[in-house]
Amino acid sequence: MTQRPRMQAGRGTAIALALIVGALAAGPVAPAAADQAGGQLAQADSAGQAYSEAELSAFADAADEVSRIAKEWRPQIQEARDAGNRQKVQQISKQADREMREAIQDADGITVSEYTEIAEAAREDRDLYQRIVQMMDSSP
Repeated sequence: MTQRPRMQAGRGTAIALALIVGALAAGPVAPAAADQAGGQLAQADSAGQAYSEAELSAFADAADEVSRIAKEWRPQIQEARDAGNRQKVQQISKQADREMREAIQDADGITVSEYTEIAEAAREDRDLYQRIVQMMDSSP
């Protein structure tokens, strides 16, 4: 896979969204869930220490792409939601979810299940979350 350019602005929001949306097994994309990201970060034992720098780097790369895809689909989902078209919201959300899964599958060094595991761990472990944010912020 070729390296895609990383997003330059709003990385904190991007990672929060990627972590929430990253729990792909939970169901279709839920953009409103990003609002809960800050409140869900709790101090936890050093679960993040179990992940190597390579694993976290692969996660950060995939999270950038997941964030880009979510940002791309968000206006369409919101438009369908504003129109009260739940079926369209579900249809668009499923397509976005499919694209996010494909992006993770195409990423080097990480599987969808590993991505989901790290995303869930980062939601519980503030130190792990911060390590990922720093990786994303320090990458070109």
